[in-house]
Amino acid sequence: VLHAELDQDLRQEGLSREVLSRIQSRRKELDLGYTDRIHTVVQGSADLIAAVERFSQHLQEESLSSSLEVEIKDQSDSMVDGHAFELTVTRA
Repeated sequence: VLHAELDQDLRQEGLSREVLSRIQSRRKELDLGYTDRIHTVVQGSADLIAAVERFSQHLQEESLSSSLEVEIKDQSDSMVDGHAFELTVTRA
């Protein structure tokens, strides 16, 4: 029997993976080199920020972020799985 219900841990992991995907896409848009370090700022809903904070070390390692700042922001034009989301990436 397959258990298909998502618990809080799986939801947070999924959100963090989507944030990482968006960071990597932004790196590509900025034409950053494979080893270029970045500064990352993530703004979003409380649930999204909780996921980013929980997986912050992994996000920093995978995206080569020298710093990762987070801020709760309930309203945004951009969304991740129904959660407000804004991302700023700059070269370190």
